[in-house]
Amino acid sequence: NDQMKSIRQDLIIQNIRTLFTARVYQWHANQALLNCDNFEYQQCTAQLKKLYNFDLKQIKSTFWLLNKRAELYSKLLIFHAAHQNQTDCQQIIQECCLDFRLLNHGLIKFAINLMSAILTTNYFNFLK
Repeated sequence: NDQMKSIRQDLIIQNIRTLFTARVYQWHANQALLNCDNFEYQQCTAQLKKLYNFDLKQIKSTFWLLNKRAELYSKLLIFHAAHQNQTDCQQIIQECCLDFRLLNHGLIKFAINLMSAILTTNYFNFLK
């Protein structure tokens, strides 16, 4: 875990903002989530948002980028809903509203429905 953190920091300090950097951050974010390390998870997702929204815009495969952004934002919505953080949930939804394709992505729709169920404790509507 410390090695991954070191690699992440080296990539950012050396201003390496490529698909490799994104994959390192994705892997480390997933590991942090699995290990309940909320601080590291939030560190990774903050950098991933920057990478996906600014640094990797030049990627020719916009479908790949859209899917990765949808995966990131859906995980963030569920993460913040599980922590009862409505303010961050609303901010993430607002960011998704900036891209119609992202807002209509299946992962985002699922995450919004799950977030709503968690925050309102109305699981019946989610499960039907």
